[in-house]
Amino acid sequence: MTVSYYSGANSFLFPETRSQELCPIQDTIKKLVNPSSAHKTVFPEVEDSKFNPWPVLHHAQHRSIYITMSTPNQPRNVYLVGAHCTGKTTLVEGLRAHLSTNLVSELYGEDAECPAIVDELVRNIMRTDGFTASDVRLPTKGLELQKRTILAQHQAEVSLGNKWFISDRSGIDPIVYAEVFLGRPEAEKLAEMKEWHVLREKMKAYVIVCEPENASWLSTDRVRVACNDVEEWRSIARAFRTALQNHGIPHVTIPVGIEDLGKRVQFVEELLRSSAKSGMF
Repeated sequence: MTVSYYSGANSFLFPETRSQELCPIQDTIKKLVNPSSAHKTVFPEVEDSKFNPWPVLHHAQHRSIYITMSTPNQPRNVYLVGAHCTGKTTLVEGLRAHLSTNLVSELYGEDAECPAIVDELVRNIMRTDGFTASDVRLPTKGLELQKRTILAQHQAEVSLGNKWFISDRSGIDPIVYAEVFLGRPEAEKLAEMKEWHVLREKMKAYVIVCEPENASWLSTDRVRVACNDVEEWRSIARAFRTALQNHGIPHVTIPVGIEDLGKRVQFVEELLRSSAKSGMF
């Protein structure tokens, strides 16, 4: 079992060098967690929040610690992010078919399960709640759409518990689209949501950015916002890279020129295989 906690933009993994400031926090967590039966441990000093999928322990200095427990071979979640029309959903479907029971067992052990899939959520929200692609540019409706998307992403991830997953988009996507089409103040409002704070910590996993390279892929429909030109499309990609960096979220980009689905699937598999071999799940 691994116990980790997060403080601001930093994450810490036991065992580690103990600083005087962090000793009380580490000691409290170690008292709370029983390694032999973590799932049965009672957390009397922990305050559960409806916004958080993990218990939250409040330190005397008001630092919040998110406690997560996983087995040694627990795979890390995978998020596919980036501008629309860059092949994210196609890649998710390719990974859904490729990550068979045999392959997952080879990577993570015979008891490992295939990943759950978090499908693109904004499409369903727009269909059920009456939004259209043009609403993305409207101040009131656009902000409400992005807010509902963050809430839906949070709910989807929380409902999966400790099961690992591949997500078609993430909690940062609504923030980026708000900044590009509504302005930074609106994006900052979304970034203040408690649900986003939870999602941000969970994104310290595999975040893979799909870039807008092939202009022939750019299209529009009822849920894809129409870009004025290719440059605006590519400006969304720049906004993603900036936002990921500003929020302290590590990420990798699919290399330039890899457009074939099979090669993209292989790229993701190699990331998973490399981490499995190194023990950095």
